[in-house]
Amino acid sequence: ENILKNLYNANGFTCKDVAVKINGIEILARELDPARKRRPFKQSFIMVGGGVGDSYQPAEEKYQLSRKVLQLLYKYNFPVHVLTKSTLIIRDILSENDLVIVLLEHIDYLLKLQGGSSPFGYAAYSISKLKEPLSEIKGKLLQIRGVNRNTQAIILEILDTGSSAYYRKLAGKDGQ
Repeated sequence: ENILKNLYNANGFTCKDVAVKINGIEILARELDPARKRRPFKQSFIMVGGGVGDSYQPAEEKYQLSRKVLQLLYKYNFPVHVLTKSTLIIRDILSENDLVIVLLEHIDYLLKLQGGSSPFGYAAYSISKLKEPLSEIKGKLLQIRGVNRNTQAIILEILDTGSSAYYRKLAGKDGQ
């Protein structure tokens, strides 16, 4: 049987027998493989997770199914959008540009939650259109639309350390 049943606890609610379909990756691989199709799938965005069905539940840490889905979608060159509240997504980022984009979007979101405005979402969008890794164009970051000196400093910190002190401060994770 390819379904594991676990006791699952979330936000004070305990659910019994949560099913984890561990062979889902093999099924998705067969469906996405262009060699198995008369006509390959049209390249379009794929949404992983959602408000009610966040794929980064606690079971993800053990089974790593979302991570495997992202690797498979990357293999077949499908663009992906991931909606999650979990920081596990950072584990699964596939490129330095993706990491910068995710952190800038999180900063943008956190600032807007506080009622402020933010240029970070626009910078993240511009970076998503780049073909080259940010590390190769460090000296030209200010030429990217939406990137000012503050954003440039955050990008450079992310490229050097894999994180951002400003993001951690906004997220209330200063001590981590």
